[in-house]
Amino acid sequence: MVNLKQLHTFYTLVTSGTLAKASERLFITAPAVFMQVRSLERHIGYKLIDRMGREIKLTDLGEIVYGYCKRIFSSVEEMKTVIEEYMEKRAGVLRLGMAKSLLNYFMPIILPPFLERYPHIKVKLGEDSTMGLMDGLLNNSYELVLSARIPYPKRLVGLVPFTTSRLYLIASPSSPLNEKRPIKVEELKTIPIIVTDKRSAVRYIVMSTLQRAGIDPPIPLEAGNSELIKQLVKTGRGFSFLPDLCVREEIRRKELSIIDVDGLDLIFNIDIFYVKKKTLSTQARFFLDYLLGIKRVGIEETVEEIEKRVRP
Repeated sequence: MVNLKQLHTFYTLVTSGTLAKASERLFITAPAVFMQVRSLERHIGYKLIDRMGREIKLTDLGEIVYGYCKRIFSSVEEMKTVIEEYMEKRAGVLRLGMAKSLLNYFMPIILPPFLERYPHIKVKLGEDSTMGLMDGLLNNSYELVLSARIPYPKRLVGLVPFTTSRLYLIASPSSPLNEKRPIKVEELKTIPIIVTDKRSAVRYIVMSTLQRAGIDPPIPLEAGNSELIKQLVKTGRGFSFLPDLCVREEIRRKELSIIDVDGLDLIFNIDIFYVKKKTLSTQARFFLDYLLGIKRVGIEETVEEIEKRVRP
C-alpha cells in the first residue's frame, strides 16, 4: 500500500534533483532515499524514475505521480501557512481597561480560563475610575473597557451589555443599625457615608440615586481604594455602598454586614465599551466573544458560570 512517507520522499527527490540533495533535505542517507522510492515503485508496479548518473529522470508514469504529489504537498504547505497566520493573529497584546472593583475581584476569576484558551495572547490590564477609563478608551490606551454604565459619549463610544451588579450598604457587624434592619431611606440623611472618588461609577450611581430621593448624606471621607473603605467600615468609621462582588467574601466571613434600605435597590449595568469607528483587533474580538459566552443576568451568576466551567 502506498503511504505518504514514500510519496513525500519521491516528491522531495524529484524537486531536489539528486539523491544527495534529497538526503540533506530529508535528514536520511542517500541509500534510504533510494530504498523508499524503490518501495513506492514496487507498490505501484511500475518504474517512476530512471537514474542518469547522479541525476534522475521521470518516466511517463513518474510525471503523472509527481503531478499529484505536487498538488498534495503544495496543499500541505498552504495549510501550514494558514495555520501559522492564524496563530500569529491569536498572538499579540490585548489592552483592557477595567473599573477598579472589577479588576480586583472579577479579573482573577475571569482571566485564567481565557488565557488557558489563548496562551499566545498577552493581556495588558489597566485600572481607573469609570470616567478615566472612557478617557483611556478614546485616547487609544485601551481597546475594550469593562465598567458600569454611566453617561458616556454615545457618538464616539459603543457598548455591548454584559451583566448587572448590585450595590449594598455595608456596615460593621457591631453597628447598632444591624438591630433595626431594614432602615428607612430617610435615615441615610444622618448616616456617615464613605464614598469612592468623584470619577467612579459607584459614586455616580449612589449619589444620583440619593439626590433623586432628596437625600444628602454626610460624607466624612472619600477614598479611591475599596480595600481601605472596607477596613474603615469594619472599624466602625462609617458606612459605604460597595458592589456585591467586592464584599461577598467579607460578608461570608461575617467581617461586614449588609444593611437593607427600604425602597432602595441599587442595581446597575456592567457593559463592554469600545470605540465605534475603530476595528477591533483579533485579540479583542476573541475576548469579546469569550465574555459574551459566559454572560449571565447578574455578576454573581456569571462568576458561578465561570467557576462551573473550570471546575475539575
